[in-house]
Amino acid sequence: MKAEYNIDNGCIDIEYSNGTRLSILCNKIEDTMDLTIIQRSEFDRLVYDHPLEFAELVLSGKLECYLKGQANDYYEQERNIADQLEKHYPPKKAKEIAREFMKYDS
Repeated sequence: MKAEYNIDNGCIDIEYSNGTRLSILCNKIEDTMDLTIIQRSEFDRLVYDHPLEFAELVLSGKLECYLKGQANDYYEQERNIADQLEKHYPPKKAKEIAREFMKYDS
């Protein structure tokens, strides 16, 4: 199976080894999901950079679970950074610095 994002129609076109073709309408999937900014970023990264992985997640029904897990990992990392910064800064300032750091580290 191979997959490729088609920017002209916003689909991931999949071709199976037996010649069967399938298109996944990425915008339609995105419209049905209530995504956070972090989840939307991961959604876009999968679509553009890893269309086969995206297709496998969609076809297996695991996309939403995957995106939630990615967001949880992101926020956990941000909390860990803030916790470390609280040794040197007030909690509010530590959270601001951690959030800013995550913008550029991701």
